[in-house]
Amino acid sequence: MGKRTRVRCKIGGLPPELRASVEQMIMTPQEYSYQDISDFLKEHGYEISYGAVFRYARRLNADLQLAVM
Repeated sequence: MGKRTRVRCKIGGLPPELRASVEQMIMTPQEYSYQDISDFLKEHGYEISYGAVFRYARRLNADLQLAVM
């Protein structure tokens, strides 16, 4: 198996409590869109784009799928 590269992202560098809030928002897509999450982060002083939220959510969901298997 190949070496897994380290993924660096803006959301990963957020304070733990804020990152936990973002992850909870990602896990409830019926309530929050990626744009809502981006706006939430902007309100807290972090300029993180819709695309960055989308990519983080995709990796988070993939990691959760692997953990279930």
